[in-house]
Amino acid sequence: MDAVPLHRTLIIRPFKAYLQQLGAPVEDGLRKAKLPVESIDDPEHYISGLAFWNFVGAMARREGIKDLGFLVGESGGANCIHPTFRESLTAYPTLYQALVHTCKILATETTRSHLTVACQDTNTLRFIHHTSFGREHPSHYLMEWFALSAMVDIVRVFAGPDWSPAEISLTSNQRPGRVIESRFPHTRFLTGQQSSHMCIDTALLSAPPFTVAADSAMTPASTNCAKPADDFAGSIKQLLSAYLPEGTPSIELIAEIAGIHPRTMQRQLRMSGLSYRELLEQARYDTATQLLAQTDEAIMVIAHRLGYDEPTHFARAFRRMTGISPGQYRRQHNPL
Repeated sequence: MDAVPLHRTLIIRPFKAYLQQLGAPVEDGLRKAKLPVESIDDPEHYISGLAFWNFVGAMARREGIKDLGFLVGESGGANCIHPTFRESLTAYPTLYQALVHTCKILATETTRSHLTVACQDTNTLRFIHHTSFGREHPSHYLMEWFALSAMVDIVRVFAGPDWSPAEISLTSNQRPGRVIESRFPHTRFLTGQQSSHMCIDTALLSAPPFTVAADSAMTPASTNCAKPADDFAGSIKQLLSAYLPEGTPSIELIAEIAGIHPRTMQRQLRMSGLSYRELLEQARYDTATQLLAQTDEAIMVIAHRLGYDEPTHFARAFRRMTGISPGQYRRQHNPL
């Protein structure tokens, strides 16, 4: 079985910000979508792509916002990828280089959903978005426009704030609403297409940034971040890590947000030589060793972040896996 589709938790930030400005009950929506509220602002964690899409769709219906995806993407722009991503793009000398690096960086943020660039003809380049799920998901139209509106802003860093694509193609069959059409009065929209993309005149590809970043020391965004796992067991372990601060996640919960049956999950893990309990312990161990070696957080706090009610329970589990106490491990590995 393929890896479970994941998104880095940063993807939630622009939706939270936009919805909170409207006074929408965001935390309630996150809990109903079974997303990890306590870890949602930690960029080191990944969440289920399916649960994220379900959250966006539920909030759009609840608040009656037909074009929620577009409005959030327009509001956040290129910073939907990372809070400082738009400014970091100005470190690239040309639009083409920025597009190529954006595609690489997105690969560290999500699985299945990705960006590519391809020549349509000698005068046109396609900036293509591949969604996590297809048209059969109720939130597809919302998420397609979320990506496209952010992609427009990426190009505008180099082409200027008034740039609009001559053509936008959508895999959705739904026509853009009045709000979207008003933003792109001169753009041709094609629906029900093979790919979701916008067309860029190749003459723009060599364009430098339209404005220079205020911070002259700004450097291109790094592609050295840990990537989402590309195997089934690894992706489940990354999901588990985000839920640990809320207690021990049940196999039923993780299977539900992954979109599979618990028995299917158990069977797939057995094929990797693991049980759910063993994978849970591995997730706790990985997080524990990282926090002990790289932070000065109290062991009691670390125990809570790993879902243990008592520090003593954490200490016993840690000793069972390593042969030493958390304190001893920290003294051996923490340079602080």
